[in-house]
Amino acid sequence: MLEMNDKDTGLTMTMAAQSKPKNPRVSENNLFEIVTWTPGLGDPHKWRSRDHFLSSIKTQDYLIYRLRKCDDERREALAVLQGTDRPVAGYAFASYDLLRLEFGVEGDIGPEEVKRAENMLLVELLTYEEYITGRVYSFKIVNRAGVVIERQGDIYGEDYAEHLAQTAFETHRITIGAGSR
Repeated sequence: MLEMNDKDTGLTMTMAAQSKPKNPRVSENNLFEIVTWTPGLGDPHKWRSRDHFLSSIKTQDYLIYRLRKCDDERREALAVLQGTDRPVAGYAFASYDLLRLEFGVEGDIGPEEVKRAENMLLVELLTYEEYITGRVYSFKIVNRAGVVIERQGDIYGEDYAEHLAQTAFETHRITIGAGSR
């Protein structure tokens, strides 16, 4: 837990791990679908097995990445699989039609768009990892009278949450300090 106090303005900011955060695979608009056969890992899907998935999806219509499991201290997470030295835990895929829409491309998806899509997938996987490992935070800023003047939740990643909380605290501190001059 992080706490900041300013005696001059009477503000207090507290940040803590959120006990019941939203699953970003459900609550956010993700570009990729994540399919695994590990219970509780990835998105809900209809495919019974890897073979069923690979035989029913038209690879020419989708950008597909193989995923591997990487064990964290608390739970399993997923990463893009490079090479063939580890087993495939699942797949992340997005349709080329969706990619064209996302990137404003009318024709073929080129190497630049593929790289942008991969970067977006890495962000989605990191956000999901922060969720499944319990690194989701919320903060609130309270004034001298005990009134909550700002509250934010479902912030994925401790460093990012600290940055947002400290920035909001400083903004309110400066605003209140300027108002008392």
